[in-house]
Parts: sequence; structure tokens; C-alpha cells
Amino acid sequence: MRSNPPARRWFRFSLRTLLVAITVLGLWLGYYVNWMHERRAARIAPEVLVFADRVVEMNRAGKVVVVPPPHPFSSSLAILGEQSVNGFLLRGSRKDSENQRLAERYQKLFPESELIFVFDAAAQDSENLDLANRYHKLLPESQFIFVFKGSSNDPASRELEDRYYRLLPECAEVAFADDIAEQVAAHRREMRR
Repeated sequence: MRSNPPARRWFRFSLRTLLVAITVLGLWLGYYVNWMHERRAARIAPEVLVFADRVVEMNRAGKVVVVPPPHPFSSSLAILGEQSVNGFLLRGSRKDSENQRLAERYQKLFPESELIFVFDAAAQDSENLDLANRYHKLLPESQFIFVFKGSSNDPASRELEDRYYRLLPECAEVAFADDIAEQVAAHRREMRR
């Protein structure tokens, strides 16, 4: 008499193994979902002037392409549907500890992003140069923008801009309050849509 061979079972595991696997999956999911919530809250924080989800540029062939973030983006966040952020404009403070705290927080939440601090320019060139040099040493991964009153359309503003581009280190740029106000207003209108 011939007996039938036992049916082959492919996936055999105990209840304990199933519970451990579900716990590990839940911890992984909880960590990344919490990170996503913190990222979304940080985008609308008062210290954020503007953030760039997507940056586009025209390549040599004349085709518009999306520029990837400057640093690698977490594939786990991408799987869960989170969008990468290319960069932030953060309102800078005159307190070193406050700016360092902001830089650490945003670099932790958005490791793929570039951080740019925006400072109101002082009346004296020496103050601005000291600030730029100090922050270049303190936060070497970040860039800085000094904001002067006025608009870039004014001839005196263009002269001031040229002078500062010669004086400031490579990490710093010059902008004008009226121009930034227009850009921030346009960004906020876009966010409301």
C-alpha cells in the first residue's frame, strides 16, 4: 500500500515569531510616521521664511528638469509618500545658540536639505563681516543671506550688492527686503492653494 507524501508547507512559523515580526514592523512604521509629522510641523514653523519642495532648472539641451535634493533622501520616507525638500530659508537670530539649535533641528529633520539663514544686515560693514565669518565657522554646512532695506532695482542697492559680494566669504549672499517680501508672499499664496 502506497501512502501519500505529506503536503509541503512553505511558510511555517510560530505565533511568537509572528508577534515579534509585527512588533518590529510597528516600531519601524511608528518611527517614520512620527518623523513625517515632525517634518510637516517644521515646514510651517515661524522661523521658516520659505522652503523649496522642488527646484527646476533648464539643462543644456533646453529641457526643464527637476533638480534632486543636495543630499540623499531617506527611501523609507519616500515609500511612505513623504516629499523631499531641497532647501530652507530660516530667519536667523543674533544669538549663536539659537541659530545652532535651529540648524541642528532642521538638519536632523531634513538631512537632504540645504539650510540658508537670513539675517537683517547691520549698518556697519564690519558687523556683517564678523557675523558671516563667525557663522561660517560655527555652521559650515549652511549658507547665509544678509538682507538690506530697499529693492534690487535701485542703483544704490546694486552698488551695495557689488561691494558685499567682494567683501563676504563664499558662504554669504546679499538680498533686499522688498524682493524677499515679494517672494515670501508668493510662496505663502502658493501654500494656501
